[in-house]
Parts: sequence; structure tokens; C-alpha cells
Amino acid sequence: MTIKETYDMFIRNRSVYCSPETLRSYKGHLKVFFDFLEAESGKGIGQLSFDDFKDAALFGDFIIHLRKKNVKNVTIRSYCRIAKAYLRYCYQNDLCPDYLKGVRMPPDDSVPKVVLYSDEVKKIDACFDMLTEKGRRNYCIFHLMLDCGLRSQEIRHLRYTDIDQERNIIHILESKGCKSRIAR
Repeated sequence: MTIKETYDMFIRNRSVYCSPETLRSYKGHLKVFFDFLEAESGKGIGQLSFDDFKDAALFGDFIIHLRKKNVKNVTIRSYCRIAKAYLRYCYQNDLCPDYLKGVRMPPDDSVPKVVLYSDEVKKIDACFDMLTEKGRRNYCIFHLMLDCGLRSQEIRHLRYTDIDQERNIIHILESKGCKSRIAR
């Protein structure tokens, strides 16, 4: 079985329960992994099989390849989480050996999120032209994200009917992971 065929099986499997955004992320990140495999072997993923990498430390070699590109560990971890999900799926379905065994991910080097102080929020608020519809819209979007913790996707899907003005809550119906929640 070719790696392309295993990829198609993996995406079909994930399509059952993953959002379109997650699938897009899988496809984009796995392209980096497959580009690495193609560069290592000289063949396209339509001609490659895991038999071509029998004795390789595939996942570890992929991490080393990414580290040579001078990218931050947080980026490497992002690519690796998805490659890991794909390789775990393949291993659990007897499509490949356990390439993950004994391989550790690089440490997280992401920067802690900075909390905005009220004077900083006021400075940002001053950037919005409250005399225009677009300025008021952007002000509302900013405060939905800041005060309620809404993600950009949640704001894009937000409808007037999702707002319960009597109880002062917002029903978030299309949240990350297809979960619903309430924002106050």
C-alpha cells in the first residue's frame, strides 16, 4: 500500500469527526511531512510505501530535518503533532511499524501570552473610529475576543439569534471541536 493510500484512509477516517478547519490543518502540515519523505527517498508519495523506510527512524529524522530549518520548537511541535497522529493511525491499523517509539518531541519554546492592562485596552479602543459602522464592528469583535474569549471562527459563525439579551449570554454553537458553549 502506498503512503498516498494510507494518507487518503487517514483523512477519510478523520473526516467523520473533525471540522473542515482541522482537516485543512492536517492536509497542510502533512504536506511538510510528505515533502520530507519525498526528499529522503527521491520518490513521490504515490510511489512510496512504508517498506521504503523499514530501518529508518522516520519520526526522529523528521524532527531533525525541521530543526535544521531554524524554526522555533513551537512550530516543529505543531508539525509533529499532526505527523504523530497520522503515524499512530497507520501503526494502529497495521500499516506501518511504530516510528514513534522512543522519540521525544522538542520542548515547547512558545512565549507566554501577555495580559493586556486596562490602559492598553483603552489605547486599542481609541484606534477604532466609533463614528463609522466598520469601526464599531471592529470594536465589538475586539471585545468579544478579549472579554468573552471568542475565537475568530466563533465570531464569523455568530448570528443575531445566538444572543440572549434577557440573560446577557451568547450561545456559541460552532466552536472548536464542534462543541457548543455559553459566553457571558
